[in-house]
Amino acid sequence: MSEKKSKHSSIGLAESALDALLQAVSKNRTDDAANFVSMLEDMKKKWKDAGPSKTGCVNMVDRAIKFIHEAYEECEGDPDIKPIAGSELSARSSDGHLPDIYNVRSFRNRYKELRREVLSKLADLKEELGTVIPMICQQSIEHIHVNEIVMTSGYSTTILEFCKKVRASGRQFHIIVAESEPVTAVRAMVRDAHMINPLYDYIPPSLVNIIITNTDSYAPQNIYRAVADLYVSVTS
Repeated sequence: MSEKKSKHSSIGLAESALDALLQAVSKNRTDDAANFVSMLEDMKKKWKDAGPSKTGCVNMVDRAIKFIHEAYEECEGDPDIKPIAGSELSARSSDGHLPDIYNVRSFRNRYKELRREVLSKLADLKEELGTVIPMICQQSIEHIHVNEIVMTSGYSTTILEFCKKVRASGRQFHIIVAESEPVTAVRAMVRDAHMINPLYDYIPPSLVNIIITNTDSYAPQNIYRAVADLYVSVTS
């Protein structure tokens, strides 16, 4: 994607979280998997306490913790990788305050290769994130057809690029952006994608062909499903 992703977009937020995770893991010189999980749990708690806007960051921490388990299992299963001598006792004593959901009691050894493997997996995930929006946009022609009326809500970098991809193909359509974000953000999206933004309190489903959110696309009669998917009880 040629445009720089906003740090407020879901992809931008995930990438900034991965940058923080890469930096934290790089600076932590431990060879103890349980110690890594403990450090990431502290980061996760901080982002969870910040509220729903940091959900993407929390998700990246969960992926990173999964990577630690995967890297540990790979070290355990590789006959060419040997545990650090005398590491078993220290690994058993380092899991005291962590919840059982992390299964840290399975970490019986320390490996000097562990940090390198975790960093590699985090770097691969960041590279993969860079391909997400282009891959989604490749499917845009299959979802938006000539002269259709599309409805969306608020500002989304993904939806913006999705619609611009259809425009670039020469296909004409109309899109309505509902006001659920600061007005300036919605107007920026309207300007960038040649959208319309009518001040309607109610738009009959019969006038809309498809509703697009940053999680899925819906037929108008399934709008309640879209609302349920986007509903966050914490903000109610």
